[in-house]
Amino acid sequence: MRDLASIKRLFDAIGRVDAIIATAGHVHFGPLVEMMPEQFRLGLDDKLMGQVNLVLGARNYLNDGGSFTLTSGVIGDAPILQGASAASVNVAIEGFVRGAAIELPRGLRINVTSPTMLEEAREAFGPFFRGFEAASGAWVALAYSRSVEGAESGRVIRCIEMQWTRDAYVLTTDIERFQFDVVHRYLSEVAYWSPGISREKVERAARNSIAFGLFLCDAQIGYARMITDTATFAYLADVFVLPEQQGKGLGKWMMQCVMVHPDLQGLRRIMLVTSDAHGLYALNGFAPPVHPERIMEKVQPPSAP
Repeated sequence: MRDLASIKRLFDAIGRVDAIIATAGHVHFGPLVEMMPEQFRLGLDDKLMGQVNLVLGARNYLNDGGSFTLTSGVIGDAPILQGASAASVNVAIEGFVRGAAIELPRGLRINVTSPTMLEEAREAFGPFFRGFEAASGAWVALAYSRSVEGAESGRVIRCIEMQWTRDAYVLTTDIERFQFDVVHRYLSEVAYWSPGISREKVERAARNSIAFGLFLCDAQIGYARMITDTATFAYLADVFVLPEQQGKGLGKWMMQCVMVHPDLQGLRRIMLVTSDAHGLYALNGFAPPVHPERIMEKVQPPSAP
């Protein structure tokens, strides 16, 4: 992929196609204090420019409406030790995709995916990603930014639309897929924290948050939302998995995905309230407040459901 001429020879041989997916590319992992420029350049020349070359060399071989799918990586949003070069490359690929998306002709589309770990890469890169194994089989698709119209507020929230998969389960932030009858039934009839809440309030709350819907095939079986300014603070609320789907590790997996959403990185504080799920949230770094005496609240009875 470093050789543009070889890319053109490949597509001269196979002809026009509908879609091109790239998961290839080398980067150097190592301590920044020991890294030499040529080691840092490896990822720029190989993973970054290799995928850029693929788009430049193959764009004329895509049929109208065809798509490119490139690969970046989770450490562009969640850096790890010895990963400075890889993080830089991943962010650069995502920037290229955003820029290219608005210029490609003939209805061509371009996306970037962020796999947790490809099986083919586990032997070489697995030691650098200890702790990510629990999410094996999940993937994150950073496809595009979308505007979400507030149900009644008139506000427009810009957010990154995400999707994760594990076997037959899908977690998505595409709120247009949500089955609010299911969400409302659980929050109003089962959840101890919101008895009797109205369906209108459930949907309005979702549309003014970053909301996550958990699905098994086409049926919604779980939900969570993060109330946030996306800059300094967030509050986690309304987390549930339907009773018949509990005991499968889905709540743990859902929380892993929620916590790596790009709009929730770099926040100064994320808070929540729970009566019985302290162990679940502790796995994601939550702990009792260091200074509980500083926390105040004003609790008001709702004027209407």
